[in-house]
Amino acid sequence: MDCTLNGLAALLRTALGTRWQHLHPDIRARFTLAPGETRQSFSGTMSEINRSTVGWIIARLIAFVRILPAVRAQDVPFEFNLTPAPGAGWIKERLYHFHDGRFEFRSVMNIARNGELIEQFPYGLGMKIRLGAEGNNGDTLTFRDDGYFLRLGALRLPLPRWLTVGRFTLAHQNIDREHFTVTISLDHPLFGRLFYQHGSFRQSRVLRSAAATFSVPDKAHRAVPGTAYW
Repeated sequence: MDCTLNGLAALLRTALGTRWQHLHPDIRARFTLAPGETRQSFSGTMSEINRSTVGWIIARLIAFVRILPAVRAQDVPFEFNLTPAPGAGWIKERLYHFHDGRFEFRSVMNIARNGELIEQFPYGLGMKIRLGAEGNNGDTLTFRDDGYFLRLGALRLPLPRWLTVGRFTLAHQNIDREHFTVTISLDHPLFGRLFYQHGSFRQSRVLRSAAATFSVPDKAHRAVPGTAYW
């Protein structure tokens, strides 16, 4: 699997197996690198970023990991960048553009030696992922967690579901060749829905650097023109 030449599509094709052919052609093309490209960038707006009270508490408790913004907001500019990771897999960079700077986090998605699709976050936290090609004509690519783990050296220690941020679901729904929506939810077995995000995006021809780091100053997010908070 040559991720540098084929893009994230190569990884998705491996993880989906025969279901890859059921995925909408627009989505397959979207994550395939064009000749001369080494990375991809997508931009748009998160029309809704929501969390429950318990979700806010959890986001604050794990703020050092910086994977969940502890805010409620609307119409937030957002970027998603894909860059080849050293060795294998892909670096996924998410940028929420708030007034006082970016809320930013990165993860690495790759195929483990046992064939599982995994996403690794800072401080050893990770999750196994199940992909799906759903909807009308495979127009929805779904990412669902298949359990969280803590990596200690070469070991992956599974975490109990109740001790995590909940069941993760991301639905990438195709609109047309250039546009798509993304819906993200996290649902805890005890506390219900903790986080919800929905946005509309398109591929950007401006290829951006993935030089950002995991660590970003922790600032209080403030309302700005065009961004409504509640």
